[in-house]
Amino acid sequence: MGHQGAQTFSGGQVSWSFTWTPPSTNVGTLRWYVAANAANGNGSTSGDATATATFDMPASSGASLPTQTGRKPLYWYDPLSQTLTLKRAAQAELYTLEGRLVHTLRGEGPHPVGHISGVYLLRLYPEGAAPVTVRVWLY
Repeated sequence: MGHQGAQTFSGGQVSWSFTWTPPSTNVGTLRWYVAANAANGNGSTSGDATATATFDMPASSGASLPTQTGRKPLYWYDPLSQTLTLKRAAQAELYTLEGRLVHTLRGEGPHPVGHISGVYLLRLYPEGAAPVTVRVWLY
């Protein structure tokens, strides 16, 4: 599944809709992997970003993915200032892919992460929700 052409953000959000047919028998839990690439079209990697998410859901015919309508991001990365900004998350932890803790971020707002680059795991602790781990690309 994918899309072609540019999508326009409105209020910091963009959305897609799709229809899927669930399995005819209960096969247990389905895991959805979502990856996104945001590019500004300037011909270089500056200002571009990627993000991933994972959703688990029962395979029953009445199941649906959690709605993303109106959902605001928990974080964003600014490559110019090299900061991760937390929103609606009390804390976050940045790990290498090998599991080594690199930074602990506490409280909403921008947090400098320094001159690091590569793919990391960001463990977010949203207010009133279960922790979420996402893969982030810092550059």
